[in-house]
Amino acid sequence: MALCLKICNDTSLAARVRSLIIWDGRGVDIYLGIIQDTLSLLPRLHTLGLFLTTTGSWVLPIADPPPFQLCSFSCLYTYDEHLASFLSGQRSLKHLSVTLSRTSKLLRSVAPQLLPNLVSVHAPLSVVAALVPGRPIRDVTTSCGALDVPTPLSFLSESTSSHGVQRLMVNFDYLQSIGGEQLSQSCPSLLYLILDADRVAPDDEDMLDQLTEWIEEYLPYATKLDCLTIRFYPQLSQTPCHEIDFSDMITSIFAASKKLSHVIVTFLGYTAKYVCKREPGRDWYIVDV
Repeated sequence: MALCLKICNDTSLAARVRSLIIWDGRGVDIYLGIIQDTLSLLPRLHTLGLFLTTTGSWVLPIADPPPFQLCSFSCLYTYDEHLASFLSGQRSLKHLSVTLSRTSKLLRSVAPQLLPNLVSVHAPLSVVAALVPGRPIRDVTTSCGALDVPTPLSFLSESTSSHGVQRLMVNFDYLQSIGGEQLSQSCPSLLYLILDADRVAPDDEDMLDQLTEWIEEYLPYATKLDCLTIRFYPQLSQTPCHEIDFSDMITSIFAASKKLSHVIVTFLGYTAKYVCKREPGRDWYIVDV
């Protein structure tokens, strides 16, 4: 918070700030007033990330006109009335990352003119479903929890982007409930799919077979898909992930698609990954990264 204090006391510094990212979830309540004062002094702010707590969105300025126009905004705040009011003034915003909505009524009341230039969104499925229709969104990162009511993905086809949604990250547990055909109908021009294997133990052969079978059933519909990434959770595995052989799964995936050029296997919390590439007329191979 020392930086925020410095900005508050130096108007020339405040006028030059283009990006502000604050990570602090411990005892942050006593500093919220300072953060609020700081935000009102940043006319050139372009990127804002507030990774604090799920409450406290009142620090965001809702003046008319707003003190800044963001291109990218990320936070842990619940999507509540104050956050919605703040976003209503951010017409230049292109990239948004938020968490759950407090009420479904609030999401149903999202105005068509809100965030007209949004191209990417990282949010729970209920929030994404409210924001995609009527906006040029082409990049979606989302999830649907086990206790959430599954939302059909048909809303993704309502993006006004010239090619629709082209990059999608979603949890596999949810995709199992809707099927590959519905996914392909919702995102016919999808180029990059990331499957978050949130409930798949990578050392469980039955679970891995279910994952592979779903992918094999989906790929014939995904005529434009170029890259598929699967993210595993090492804590679900009793075997160290670097000792697991994924070659059969990867071979089956490439065999199910003529278009696919990359299959990438990653592990949550680790930088290590397998980047597998296939070139025309050649078998797939692991790329050194």
